[in-house]
Order: sequence, then structure tokens, then C-alpha cells
Amino acid sequence: MPYEVWRKKRLSRTHDVDPVKNTKAERERFRRGWAAMCKKANDLYLDGIENGRDRRVYMVIHDVRKNRQGKGKYTSFNSHPRESWVPSQDEVDEHYPITKKVTPADFGNNLAGKPGAGRLQSLSKGRQRLFKISKPPLWAYS
Repeated sequence: MPYEVWRKKRLSRTHDVDPVKNTKAERERFRRGWAAMCKKANDLYLDGIENGRDRRVYMVIHDVRKNRQGKGKYTSFNSHPRESWVPSQDEVDEHYPITKKVTPADFGNNLAGKPGAGRLQSLSKGRQRLFKISKPPLWAYS
């Protein structure tokens, strides 16, 4: 996965000694990731409208710093903010058809377990190169 490549590079580098820079970089990564997730969720919602479906999207992140005491902070995205529609966990579990549940292990995330164990990552393993560029011919000089 492309995400894994740059993440490994970032983790292998010597860490900055300046904690202010580290904190700022972490905040910026979170902000960019959150903005990308919200854009994808909104695109999914708008695609449903275009196809005549009533899709409702709700995401929440609870962010707590490691080794810190406190409540942390919640960040949420709601496609229908003026309606009280978010179901409880019991409603989701009892709903039919059965709810599809996705966990970090399904993406082959190194933090969740062994890499490559995920179902979604196995789909990308079947890709093959469609053509190969051969080496150019060597010119013989006389």
C-alpha cells in the first residue's frame, strides 16, 4: 500500500528532538487525514443523492494522547446534522440485513496485527504488470 511506504520512511528517520515540531507535524497529519476522510464521506453521500438513494454518513474520532490523563477530544462528521438519526450500537447489531463490520485488521494495518492478513489488501495482490519495457539495444561502435 502506498500509505505504508511513506509511513515506514517517516518512522525510520531519526526523530526530531524538538517536541514542538513533532506536535505540529502530528496535528497537521491528523488535519489532512481528517479532511480527506470527510471529503470521501461527503462524496459517498453526494453519490447516493445522484443515484436516488438516501445515504446517511456519520463518523466520529476520539483522540486521546498516549500516556496522558484526560478525556481527549471528539471530532465528528454528520451528513444530516439537523436530524437525530444516528442509531445506537444495539440497533446496528439487530438490523437486517446483517451489518458489514470493518476493523483495522481488514486493511492489513501493521498496528492491528500481522501485515498482509487483511481481506481488503489481498485484493490488490492479484495485480500484474501489463507490459514490460525491455532494455534498449546496445550500439556497437567500430
